[in-house]
Amino acid sequence: MGSRMQEFEIKRAEDIAKDNERLKKQVEELKLKLEEERKKGQGVAGERDRAEAHFKQAERDLGLLQKEYEQRGLELQAAQDQADQLSLKLAAALEEQDRLKRLHDKAVK
Repeated sequence: MGSRMQEFEIKRAEDIAKDNERLKKQVEELKLKLEEERKKGQGVAGERDRAEAHFKQAERDLGLLQKEYEQRGLELQAAQDQADQLSLKLAAALEEQDRLKRLHDKAVK
């Protein structure tokens, strides 16, 4: 009977050892999965950070483009004002030319 009890204890110890090995493997697998998930999380966080950086750069670029657009608008308005002034001067010069031509025509008659 004693040897039967020893066999049972040995069998139980072997089963416990097998369970321990199985559990160690599961723990290692879970550690690997956790590490993969952590890396994915870092990857996602990295992607998010990059996307935020791109967005902020795009906002800065948009701000610069808006300022440039406004500046070009001011330049265009200044050019339009100058063109209007030149048109007025041209109209005045044409009127003066017509007046002088009429005077000349009267003097010649």
